[in-house]
Amino acid sequence: MPHSPTSLLRRRPELPRVAWQPDQWIRIATVLDLAGTTDRIADVGGRGRQMQALTRVPVVSVNIEQPADVIVAADHPLPFPDRAFGVVTSCDVLEHVPAEARHAHLAELVRIARDRVVLCFPHGSPAAMQAERHMRDTIKREYDVSLDFLDEHVELGLPDTDQVTAELRDLDPDGHVETSWSRDRAMWDEVLIDAMRARYGKDPRALARTAGTWFRRRRRADLFAEPGPDGHRAFVVLNRGGSPDLRPRSDGHGSAFRPR
Repeated sequence: MPHSPTSLLRRRPELPRVAWQPDQWIRIATVLDLAGTTDRIADVGGRGRQMQALTRVPVVSVNIEQPADVIVAADHPLPFPDRAFGVVTSCDVLEHVPAEARHAHLAELVRIARDRVVLCFPHGSPAAMQAERHMRDTIKREYDVSLDFLDEHVELGLPDTDQVTAELRDLDPDGHVETSWSRDRAMWDEVLIDAMRARYGKDPRALARTAGTWFRRRRRADLFAEPGPDGHRAFVVLNRGGSPDLRPRSDGHGSAFRPR
């Protein structure tokens, strides 16, 4: 499908936070924690509108389709000068970009970031790919439902975290890359299955469990230095070379997370 040329759009209201998937809330809050102190954020690929609801830092949302503040064709460079934003984020995007185009995506993120790039994406281990295929096939078999995001995960392949970090180091040899992982893939897989049981299987117990997951959601992900066997999401931070160290401390001071 062709995309419209770059253009500025008027903001549209987003879904209220109560309608968000609980893991979506957690991922965005964690990305904002890792963003640290900054004056302006560009979110490239699709979470900027939700992100703006969780921070008082101005967020410019960039995407290939609405809703977004800036629309850009998928194969075009981002319409901003070098180092235009203090922090550039890209959450839940790399896994939906063809493998051969991921380097160009990363290069543009690094180019427009002054201080920091923060990425969040599914950790592409063999176990994770097997789990994605099993999840897709189970949902299709039991409910005759195809989920676009699962189809793309399987078709395009999940990003290789080591490859992503290596490419970031090549793009900014003077920068510093830090990687951490959440270890909760099996739990969130079960949450998705429960959501399918509740919606399509009309299972009241599954509905109750799904609702309980939202109300018990954590403020942010528990992060680890290694993925472990249940590694789920990789959180990768590139601190640009020559930039001041404005990362948040372990007590949360300096986080960009400030719900409105």
